[in-house]
Amino acid sequence: MAEATDTEQIVTVCIGQCGNQIGFAFLDALASFYGLSKARSSSTSPSNAPPAISGAVSRFFRETPQLQMKTRPKLEQNGHPVEGTSTDGAKPPMKSPRQRSKGATEGMNSKSHPTKHGMGEPSIASGRASQKGSLVLSDGDTPKASASQSRKQQAPLRAIPFTARAIVIDTEAKVLKTISEKASRSKTWQYAEYNLQCSAKTGAANNWAFGYYGHGPGTYENVSTALRSEVNRCTNFQGFLVIQSLAGGTGSGLGSFVTERMREDFPDARIVNVVVWPFRTGEVIVQNYNIIFTISSLYKVSDALLVLRNDDLHQICSKRLGLDTVSLDDMNHVVAYMLLNMFHTTIRRTVSAVGRIDASSRKTPSQTEVAPHYKECTTVFQALVAHLCQHRAFKLVTLRYTPQVPSKAIPFSVFTWPSLLKHLSQMQLTDVPIDENLNWDPPTAVARSSPSGAQLCVAQILILRGLPQSESVDMVDFSTKFCSPQSVEHPLQIWSARDSISYEKSALLLSNSKAFLPDMTRICDRVHTMYYHQAYVHHYVRFGMSKQAIEAAIVFYEKVMTAYKLL
Repeated sequence: MAEATDTEQIVTVCIGQCGNQIGFAFLDALASFYGLSKARSSSTSPSNAPPAISGAVSRFFRETPQLQMKTRPKLEQNGHPVEGTSTDGAKPPMKSPRQRSKGATEGMNSKSHPTKHGMGEPSIASGRASQKGSLVLSDGDTPKASASQSRKQQAPLRAIPFTARAIVIDTEAKVLKTISEKASRSKTWQYAEYNLQCSAKTGAANNWAFGYYGHGPGTYENVSTALRSEVNRCTNFQGFLVIQSLAGGTGSGLGSFVTERMREDFPDARIVNVVVWPFRTGEVIVQNYNIIFTISSLYKVSDALLVLRNDDLHQICSKRLGLDTVSLDDMNHVVAYMLLNMFHTTIRRTVSAVGRIDASSRKTPSQTEVAPHYKECTTVFQALVAHLCQHRAFKLVTLRYTPQVPSKAIPFSVFTWPSLLKHLSQMQLTDVPIDENLNWDPPTAVARSSPSGAQLCVAQILILRGLPQSESVDMVDFSTKFCSPQSVEHPLQIWSARDSISYEKSALLLSNSKAFLPDMTRICDRVHTMYYHQAYVHHYVRFGMSKQAIEAAIVFYEKVMTAYKLL
């Protein structure tokens, strides 16, 4: 895959079971979209693919080295990779002097204790296996099986063209093994095996403190090595896309620790966190604590938080996509679709003074402080930080999209820009995730005084797909309706592209607004009640979180709420 020099590269960091599943769904959707596009072209080589497709793929994937074509032994019975090898044919990243000395004492001189690299590796001394039936490294790059190893343990590697620029972190090895096997079965892309980082054999017990204090310090040393390796492979590194949940212990606690340390190690990198808000009815009994601790931690180090509510995703699947039984995979596919819309190549446009964008015009209507009007941009990744989250007090971003139509009904559906934008505008105004049964009655003045006031925003990005150069779109509603007195100077950015994903025309709205204020208030009220009675506090204190730290997190969370209340 020929990478354009101006194509930005993003390293994805998936933490916890929720983050790993969403990360896989997104990367698999991107790889599948690329494969379909390549099939439609006459090219059979990734390097000859259309620039837009090649650029979008190289943003999150790198080409697998030709060494992949050689034969390698299968993994050990416990699923651990062999030191010095990986599934993408590349050698593991170099260890720091501290790690090398640690490995020398814990791995190289021991016959029974594996080193702590990735999911764990069998110890190897003097180029020979230390355990019967394990693998021996030869002088070349390809490992060979020992005499006692059966021929069945060897398997030729498939020619998997892409390796994800991704680090996968979990506290359970079986989760990592499952997600890695799912990617390899696609025959399109894979995870680098030394990027599968497991911190322990047990989970984090849905406890933020356990994930943060219990797993964090011991996990990040190896994670840091993998991160630096992936960053060094990038020719135009732009930042990290971190995917995690807010409810569990691994995604929330370990995810907070990893993000904080990433900010220390990569102070100039952009860090965007995709966080999943749990179901309102509750997934775990202490999820309210976990939400407050995670947001309070991430808010200090992350550049933007893309918040996805499970209740919203479930409504889209059940009410609009016609699914009788909604699974987590179905919800993950909705998230993958939205992320694919965001990060696939788009063209930057700004809104004109009269509220229209003319696709045939190459002049910037107003303000040229950013990229040229018709320059092919990489993704909206930079705009998430530079436009949506300019102010450090406002970092919560919502996503809304339309149309929402079952795949079987798409051939019989007609989409027009006035209809799509009218529905999307009302979805934002009333803060609902689906584009049917909308409340068209409340005027803007009433909605502004509503408890949510979801339309009051700091900034917005509207992504239009399927917009030809000969067509113009009226944007009056979006340019005037949702602005807060504290909005940035030009609150609306419009990005568009002629290519489409799933639908002939589609619109995706990213908004930094008051939409999450009701949910945040509800969570805060519950935590105040729980903490007043010291409910479940001992579970956090047990793993090293002091009551002073708990109170400080609650106070910081309230400051975030206050900032949005004043919009």
